[in-house]
Amino acid sequence: MRRLGCGWRTQAPIYTQSRYLPPSKLLGCDVMQSVIGDGCYLENSKIHHSVVGLRSLVHSGCVIEDSLLMGADYYEQYDECEALPDCLPMGIGAGSIIRKVRARAGGVKTTWEEVKHHPSLSF
Repeated sequence: MRRLGCGWRTQAPIYTQSRYLPPSKLLGCDVMQSVIGDGCYLENSKIHHSVVGLRSLVHSGCVIEDSLLMGADYYEQYDECEALPDCLPMGIGAGSIIRKVRARAGGVKTTWEEVKHHPSLSF
């Protein structure tokens, strides 16, 4: 943890910590008025007026609007989830439509106002 000096406001220092994550990779995405965290992978998706947290995985054909996705604490390996029965992979499944949602990756804490996804794909 490193302390940054604020010059004019010494009673309220700002603390920061480097994560050393790769830059986010956006392939064919439409992003408007949104913030994308470090280390994300987004593929052929529409992200409007949303915040996508670090290490988030958003697969092809997703629509995310007016939402806050908290991201993940670590990258999940493909074989980690396959080894467990009933395991849902991290990230947003292909074809999902998410509107007005505040969610933590992995579905641990979620507030759903409207979530729709393709019926044949897991989320």
